[in-house]
Amino acid sequence: MKKYGTIGIMIPQETYLFSNWSCNYYFMEILRGAIASAELFQWDILVQRVSEYFPWFKYADIAENKKIDGVLIVAPVLSGKNITEIKHMGIPSVVVNGRYEGLNYVDTDNENGAIRAVEYLISLGHRRIAFINGKEFTSNAKERYGGYVKALGNNGMELNEEYIKSGDFSQDSGYVKMKELLETKYKYNRNPTSVFCANDLMAIGAMKAIEEKGLKIPDDISLIGFDDIIISGYLCPPLTTIRQQLFHLGKEAVNTIINIIKEDIRGIQKMEIKTRLIERGSVSAPAKARKKSR
Repeated sequence: MKKYGTIGIMIPQETYLFSNWSCNYYFMEILRGAIASAELFQWDILVQRVSEYFPWFKYADIAENKKIDGVLIVAPVLSGKNITEIKHMGIPSVVVNGRYEGLNYVDTDNENGAIRAVEYLISLGHRRIAFINGKEFTSNAKERYGGYVKALGNNGMELNEEYIKSGDFSQDSGYVKMKELLETKYKYNRNPTSVFCANDLMAIGAMKAIEEKGLKIPDDISLIGFDDIIISGYLCPPLTTIRQQLFHLGKEAVNTIINIIKEDIRGIQKMEIKTRLIERGSVSAPAKARKKSR
């Protein structure tokens, strides 16, 4: 039941919202969608940054003091203890772009998005496909890794552990992990011909490492990201990527939390938002396939 008409939106503290452009687009698009939906219902939004050590068990008191009816938790990294605390904090909640057992969520279809990325590379003739993942313990990273593995298996391709690196979703980690991929001495000179990065920021870092090595994208190595942040279409070459509907995520999260509050819904609410492949200039057929077609 509506009490105050205000929804709290919890943003991870490490994103430095409003001060770090590299995270701004991702979180601001979710926030923009949330605000657009809240305005239609004539509800207010209160944004708060939280650390991974946030005391969720105290949130009922915090919510009462700040006059909040429900909370959206955006891209969280939650431990089992955190999940238990959220379940028992006595206020409706929805996780946005993440999923945890027993919690309501509105999330991107990460696994199928990753499958689409890898199968697109395979369709062009790539068989040596590397993967730079984000923080391994986050649900997004787990699902995108699962999609990578499933796409290889579906196409009769073996998983090569040498081709897999784990970053932290930052540009710097994409740069470092791409350098590692380029400097690895592979058996039989089976260097990867393409790389799938679990987000666009790491793909941007990977671009720098590839260019520093004197290689060209996509002639020497193809590159595909995930998110479709606004700068991706302005890179040189423009980045092929899997588009998350971030605005739609924020919008549907607000719709979900308001429905839970108004209807006093007790069951777990789950929603997946589909992704879309955006083809640009950073992917082409591998060199051998291009020569055969001539």
